[in-house]
Amino acid sequence: MDPDHSDAASLARELLPRLRRWDSASWSLPADQPPAGGGPAPAPDPAGRRHWGRSAARQARAAGDGPSRAEVAAGTVQRLADAAADAEGRPRRPVPLLADVNLADQLTVMVDDILRTGDPAALRTAATELAALRAALGYR
Repeated sequence: MDPDHSDAASLARELLPRLRRWDSASWSLPADQPPAGGGPAPAPDPAGRRHWGRSAARQARAAGDGPSRAEVAAGTVQRLADAAADAEGRPRRPVPLLADVNLADQLTVMVDDILRTGDPAALRTAATELAALRAALGYR
């Protein structure tokens, strides 16, 4: 097996099962703010930390804390879709924005598409994107 294929597949096996357990509260937290210990950040309190109808993530972005985990993952999904389209000689298309809880499934489909192509450039892109996403979501 080619090292790029192995890296992308290994990162996908490590990261994607973890993300399937996330709910919308987990996805709405700000990205790139891992807690001490290197694990994922805890989910917000059951009330969703809402103030004046705004979620905790929207409040964080308003305070300048950056994009949510969902926004970072959606960007990764689009870049993976673009890499898969390039590898297959198809035109690039926007990936539909579904509910945050569907992001793990979208990531899985995009990674599977890239692994299936076996294209070295697409596999490198997948490995790089998944490693960056893993770090942005608080996994080290």
